[in-house]
Amino acid sequence: MRPTRGWRRTAGSIRPERVAIVATAELLEFCAEHGITADVEVLPSSRVGEALERLGRGDVRYRFVLDLPDLEDLDLEDLGPGDLGPGD
Repeated sequence: MRPTRGWRRTAGSIRPERVAIVATAELLEFCAEHGITADVEVLPSSRVGEALERLGRGDVRYRFVLDLPDLEDLDLEDLGPGDLGPGD
């Protein structure tokens, strides 16, 4: 049985082929040479709940990046239901 989502099918490889690795390296090199970067919105990990809510609403214009250094300071015992987002 193949995994499907609606009319879409998901496929992948556990082991990336050398061709794909070389193509990715070439693409990254091209981007570096031409100053091409990704647009991201960086949030501290303490705002992961907000990030998940916004993802659920489709209110994300760019990619989210969670800044993890403050994760050490986050006390999971102090979190209540919903603090990490829907369904936590």
